[in-house]
Amino acid sequence: MTDPGWFPDERDPSQLRWWDGTAWTEHRAPAVPPERVVTGFDQQPVGPPQTPPRAMTTPGDFGVVGGGSTVTAPASGTPFWKRSGVIVVAALVAIVAVGGVIAAVVSSGSDDDAAPTTDPAITEPIDTRPEAEPEPEPEPEPESEPEPEPEPEPEPEPEPEPEVVDVAIANGSRERPYRFGELVPVTWSSFGDADGSVWNTVIGAPRDVTADVLAENQFNDPPPDGVTFLGFDVEMTLVDAAVEPIAPGFNLGWEVLGGVTATVYDSTTIETDSFGCGVTPTPFGDFTEAFAGGTLSGLVCIPVPTVDVGDPSTQVALSFSDRRVVFAADGLDGPDPLPVPTPSVTQVGAEPTDGSRTAPHPYDTPVEVVFDAVGDADGSVWTTAISAPRDITDAVAAENQFNDPPADGLLFVGFDVSMQLVSADVEPLAPGFGVNWELLGGATALAHDQFGTGLGCGVVPSAFDDFGEVLVGGTLSGTICIPVPAADLDDPGTAVSMNFGPGVRVIFNS
Repeated sequence: MTDPGWFPDERDPSQLRWWDGTAWTEHRAPAVPPERVVTGFDQQPVGPPQTPPRAMTTPGDFGVVGGGSTVTAPASGTPFWKRSGVIVVAALVAIVAVGGVIAAVVSSGSDDDAAPTTDPAITEPIDTRPEAEPEPEPEPEPESEPEPEPEPEPEPEPEPEPEVVDVAIANGSRERPYRFGELVPVTWSSFGDADGSVWNTVIGAPRDVTADVLAENQFNDPPPDGVTFLGFDVEMTLVDAAVEPIAPGFNLGWEVLGGVTATVYDSTTIETDSFGCGVTPTPFGDFTEAFAGGTLSGLVCIPVPTVDVGDPSTQVALSFSDRRVVFAADGLDGPDPLPVPTPSVTQVGAEPTDGSRTAPHPYDTPVEVVFDAVGDADGSVWTTAISAPRDITDAVAAENQFNDPPADGLLFVGFDVSMQLVSADVEPLAPGFGVNWELLGGATALAHDQFGTGLGCGVVPSAFDDFGEVLVGGTLSGTICIPVPAADLDDPGTAVSMNFGPGVRVIFNS
């Protein structure tokens, strides 16, 4: 049985109700609620006993009536708070409550890091239940992957650039000269019609030609002491020109650049008794005119100091007004020569004829020719007939015992001329220097005149007299002889020309 005592009123938790050991009484007192203290042992619930008392009685002044100890209840009429038993019980309850508060304050004010104090006599119950596993976080919904962009087509790998090899190419300068014996294209920088013309050119290595020059003509004088006649072979083919035919003439000069003396020499630099080298074998024809496809060749001779002959640094130059084109023994590879056009000197059969290359006058047919010349002959009119060219080499040889035969590869070719003076401003009148007679070689594409190869044919039978004077109505006639290559004689493009000056010709052909 539960002992008597004050217990919380179930109906009003703020009040305490007296249990007399057997039953609840109507005695009540204010409850002092203690602060809840968390301890390491189980808290027992505060409340009345669960087993109801067997008997219900009213509490006395100091106890209860019934079994067990007898307690005298306070007299009736005594105020509740004056009853000693009640005071004692209330004081005890208050003391317990204050002690709980103090314990709670002390516990809460202790160092958080201090280890909790545990009474070894009190055994804490161990929770053997397994710890609840944390609920797994919901997996995020997978984001839809963007459609992959189409991969660009791979760019083709660049082809490796060809390796550039630093190979010096000749340009005709002194530092990068062309090589002797190598055919290279040379563009002329000159004045007049020859400017801009292109010639495939080759220069042979220079050599001592003193003995050859002295043997060529008995009147040639030897060079001064310490001087040598230095010669080099030249071959030039006309590839392109604004005007045809053209000749080197005064458009360029030939020079030797002395390797030892470091001096520039031309044919007149060193004074000699022969005005240069004198008469040389197969001289280069500086004034021989060429059509496209025509080739000029021959020997150029220049007196130079003997110490420069044979020196590997001695050079040869074509000298123009603004630059030099240099050839040397240690020259470099130059550009390839340009294609050479097929010669086309004249065309036959055109009607009407006008005396041009494309419409020449026919042979043996008289035509009126107006002189376009300098002096009194200018504007004069002559009725002229020209015969076809023929080989007269034997006739010339028979004409005079002192005549020399033509040079190797050449023939003495003659044609007959008849000219009657029709009108003139001045009488009498001679053709004189107003006209130059030529044979235009169809095979060689060169213009050959009477003195292009030296002294011409020599004494010619029935020679035409260019300086014979006539009055109006008078006639001049005779044979003109010109040395020409044998290949030109029977070529259908070969023609006779009356040359009145640059670009002014009257041409005859069959």
